[in-house]
Parts: sequence; structure tokens; C-alpha cells
Amino acid sequence: MLNIKDLQSSGRFTIHRRLRSSGLWDVYETHDRERNALVALKVFPFTSDSDVDRLQEQFRALSQISHPNIMLLYDFGCGETSCFIAGELVEGVTIIDYVRPPSRSGDDLSTLNEDRLRSVFRQLATAIEALHEKGLVHCDLKPSNVLVTSEARLVIVDFGDLKHVGEKSLEEKTELVGTPNYMSPEQAGQLPVTGASDWYSVGVMLYEALTGRLPFSGELLEVIKNKRSLDPLPPVEVAPGIPKDLSDLCMHLLERDPPKRPTGQEVLQLLEHGPTTPHGKDLNELMEKLPPDSHGEVLRFIESLFERQVKANRKLQQNWAGGLSDYREKYTSLELQKRALDWRGD
Repeated sequence: MLNIKDLQSSGRFTIHRRLRSSGLWDVYETHDRERNALVALKVFPFTSDSDVDRLQEQFRALSQISHPNIMLLYDFGCGETSCFIAGELVEGVTIIDYVRPPSRSGDDLSTLNEDRLRSVFRQLATAIEALHEKGLVHCDLKPSNVLVTSEARLVIVDFGDLKHVGEKSLEEKTELVGTPNYMSPEQAGQLPVTGASDWYSVGVMLYEALTGRLPFSGELLEVIKNKRSLDPLPPVEVAPGIPKDLSDLCMHLLERDPPKRPTGQEVLQLLEHGPTTPHGKDLNELMEKLPPDSHGEVLRFIESLFERQVKANRKLQQNWAGGLSDYREKYTSLELQKRALDWRGD
């Protein structure tokens, strides 16, 4: 545990519990008296002025981004031995646990929830796009850094390895930046990072979500070597029955050559599968099977569901609003009313 006495002695923070930890930092649930609210307090040790400058630059870059799927940052400061970043307290489960909720029977196997997967990976893609538009690369996207709240809001909660596009992925001390299982081949090869590096990490998480396992596993050096020389088995071959479009997208994201990976807009387009109901039925198919006098009620339900679950994402909001408008026009047509009456046998 890092020394936080100098932060507590200021009288501003009351530490409640440790949330996450690595060898370089700890994150605590903390009461911030200045905000009179609970915050997530990330505490770093520092040994030089350059450490402080690096952390302050990271805070400055992230605090300029306002996005519903990126953790809000409030304040940066330093004590005698540590620096801190105070930010939004986000409680939730990892993206993998959300799309593969644990089995209630207690079995080790969990079942993929495709609707959840498409929703949260779209949210993740918009967040990454927001970072890349600012010239930033996350460099350490992995499940523990990507949480989903009880309201189905995805949030990237850690940015410890943030870099600018074009920076090399290793420090002067040749320490790996990132997590080997999720990092891109170019990160492992000491090459400059680009937005494509983050999309590779998304591909690893998508692979894990679809199949329940990583594309490459084993000892550190073995994983790095295989990433740079081999293609993994397609997810659909590991887990037959998963959607082929998601398997294809995953393999596209895991291209070894960065320029061959899809852009953020391409990822969003490939993830779009049309509006769905909570049970996974296509809205178009469902509405065509319902009597015309029930369409208004169904649309109101869909709208209320949308408002609760994805109202924070403006792009999805626009897509859904446009789609619902189209449905209203379509399902009030005389032709559809006749089809509905035929379906009912009237």
C-alpha cells in the first residue's frame, strides 16, 4: 500500500477503502470534503519533478475531454511523497463479466449476452474515438479498466499509460507499458503507438467476450512472440454459434499490421445491428407481427427503455430517434395494417 498519510493529514480526504491496486498506484473510495461527495482517489508515488510533470500533463489532457463513457476527472495535486488524481467514483463490473454474467447455477461456464455485448462495445468505441480525436492513445485497455454500471453505462476508469499518437510504447528503462495479454504487437515491439494500437486491445476483449478465453495465452515472451507472428483461431471456430459478423470484426481488429485494422467509425458501423428489443428480436420483425393498435404502446415502451439505458450516448440517441420516427411512419401505413390483420387471421 502506498503512503497516503500526507494526503489524509490535509483534512480534505477521508479514505474509506481501497478499490484497485497495481505496483505503481492505488485507487481508493474517498470522501472529498471540498466536493462533499465520494470520489475515486488515485494515488501515485513520485521520485522526481519529471514524474509530477508527466502526471499533471496526463490530468490536463484528460480533463479536457467530456464524454459519458470516460471517467470524469476533478482535481490533481501532490503531497510530500505522493500525487493524486480525484475523479468520478464508478462502481460496476468488468466489461467481460457484464456480457458474460456468471451462471446462477455456480458453474464455471457463463453465457454470452449478445445484446449487452453490442451495446457496451458501441459505447467503448465512442469513448476511444473521443480519445483519438484529441491525439491520445490509451495503451492499456483491458477488462479491469473498463467497467459497466448497474445502469448499463460503460466507463473507462483508468488511464495510467496514456500517450500521444506516435510515442513509443516503452520507457527508457525498457519496461513494458500496457498489459501483455491485451497489448498490440507494435507495443510489444517497441514501435510508436497509434489509434490502431487501442483497436487491437478492443479486439482482444471482444475475442474474450465471444469465446470466454484470450486469443493468445501462456508465458509473457510466448504471448508476445505469437502476437507478432501468428493469427489466432477465429472466434466462431472456438465457440460455434456466435454471430459471424462479430467474429469477423474481431479478426479484423486483431490484424497484426496496424493499417489493416478498422477505424473507429468502421467499428461502430460493424457493431450496428439495428434496434433490438430486450429479448433480442429485431424491432422491425416484432412490429410487423403486432396489431396496428398496439404499435404506439410498444414504441413508448422502447423509448422509455432507451432513455434509461443509453441516453448518455448522443450518437445512439440520434440513431434511435431517427429509427423510431421511421417506424412510426411505416407502421401507420394501410399496407402494414392489412398485413397485420392478415397475420391475425381477421
